[in-house]
Amino acid sequence: MMNILETIENSGYVYKKVSSGQGGEYQGACPYCGGTDRFSILPEKDHFVCRGCKKAGDSIFFMMDFHKKTYMETCAHFGIRPEITFKSSRLSTESR
Repeated sequence: MMNILETIENSGYVYKKVSSGQGGEYQGACPYCGGTDRFSILPEKDHFVCRGCKKAGDSIFFMMDFHKKTYMETCAHFGIRPEITFKSSRLSTESR
């Protein structure tokens, strides 16, 4: 799976490494609001945040929100298995 930095850069943005601590931090233009120095990416934590528009999330959120993909399309893009759990509110026939 691509890391979040690669995911966002593949969307046409370029980021500069500003810190090496805790796996590195990259900064640049925000894909959402266009602010030039507000957007930070922390690849080791799979997290991004914009200090301007307050958009924040992980790789899956970015693909779904920015590229308007469904959860299933996003999982297929990253080659991961979707994590889906179902909760049933139906009573079993034995308890009726």
